[in-house]
Amino acid sequence: MVHVMVQFRVKEGHVQEAEKLIRNFIASIRDNEPGTIAYQSFQFNHDIHEFVHLMCFTGEDADEKHKDSPYIKQFVDTLYPLCESEPRFHHLGLVAEK
Repeated sequence: MVHVMVQFRVKEGHVQEAEKLIRNFIASIRDNEPGTIAYQSFQFNHDIHEFVHLMCFTGEDADEKHKDSPYIKQFVDTLYPLCESEPRFHHLGLVAEK
């Protein structure tokens, strides 16, 4: 499995717009990516401008399919201008799970 975390901060005044983009993006993932086991978006409780996305793919092929999808390009093109800086991607190694 492939686990990825993305962290980004949305500019002041763009939180609701970002939330709508994220919901639509995740709906596209849900409808088109059986190899994406989970894709979750979170906001920090103490700072609604800060977001973290956690994703889990069945393998590298599913991760590549996700990266190559037309809706990810649209998401990136519309979300990134709303961010204070470019989102930070981290590939994660699983230590333990329930």
